[in-house]
Amino acid sequence: NYNAANGSYYHGQNVPVSDFTISNVGTGATVGTIPVQIRVSTNNVISSGDTLTNANSTVAGQNPGASVDYSWSFQVPGSLAAGNYFSGIYVPAVTNELVTSNNWDADEATFTIIDCLADVNNDGQILANDFTAWINAYNTGAFECDQNGDGSCTPTDFSAWINNYNNGCPGL
Repeated sequence: NYNAANGSYYHGQNVPVSDFTISNVGTGATVGTIPVQIRVSTNNVISSGDTLTNANSTVAGQNPGASVDYSWSFQVPGSLAAGNYFSGIYVPAVTNELVTSNNWDADEATFTIIDCLADVNNDGQILANDFTAWINAYNTGAFECDQNGDGSCTPTDFSAWINNYNNGCPGL
């Protein structure tokens, strides 16, 4: 029953995840903590190969048949391109776990990552350090340099970045 808030998000923004349940469907009690990861994928099957967004979430050990509800959030990774994604939980196998086929769950709906060109460092904020990030992108020819969408990194992108910075991005 994993359900992330669907909608459009910039890199660095938090996506809330409403109540979801972690259950022990096995026959033995889990001891210690169970690592629970939130991952993002281009398909609705969440696996260890998908982009990790939140690895610090753990749940306490549970007796067989026990279930606990949780609510978390994750930050949209700056490493992902704009587009539609699924998010979900993934539980790496723990010692002596016999059944691992149910160690993931994905949201049935997608969320959309949208670009905010002025947020060059993809931290979800438009601040002066984005200028430093743009200068670095310009000096290295990185794609973040292209602020006017012409496919090139040229001095005209500086004026475009100033316009993008002054115009801001809705919600940031």
